[in-house]
Amino acid sequence: YTSKVIRAVAKRYDDPPDLPMLTDIWDDIISPWLLTIATLIVSFVPYLVYVFIFASGQERFLDTTARILFYVSLLYLPMSLLSVSLFRSAAGLNPLVVIPAIIRTAPAYLTACVALAGAFVLRSLLWRMTAEMLYVGLLAHWAVSLYFLMAEMYVLGLIYRTHEEKLGWFPTR
Repeated sequence: YTSKVIRAVAKRYDDPPDLPMLTDIWDDIISPWLLTIATLIVSFVPYLVYVFIFASGQERFLDTTARILFYVSLLYLPMSLLSVSLFRSAAGLNPLVVIPAIIRTAPAYLTACVALAGAFVLRSLLWRMTAEMLYVGLLAHWAVSLYFLMAEMYVLGLIYRTHEEKLGWFPTR
């Protein structure tokens, strides 16, 4: 559904997309889930390679290089989510697609990344404030998380909508 939100905003639809219908388990659940997992893995490959191969012991998490690679991976993730959602395939994971897109949209993209980080921090704070209120806290956390997730996907769709020509992913004829 998050990919549908991105595509709807990118295509300038005013209304949110319809809730997903389970018509084909592969197309509706498994394929989007695998693409999301692949996006997370590919986005964090530099960090993961460094941490598991080059860093040693407990110091690897405190290492400056590990931190830089982690933040670079976090910076890569939203644009890769956007491209995978719009390309509807793993072709959107290609660094030759994602990195130029980040560069072409840099000021707006960095602003969006700060907003996404802020939303993450707010969700984390809410969780900490309501964690002890067993059912109410869990319900509030999931409701707010769902809201922020949709808002974050809306922001990613806006990045494409406002920079469609610069990105040139789907040239019109």
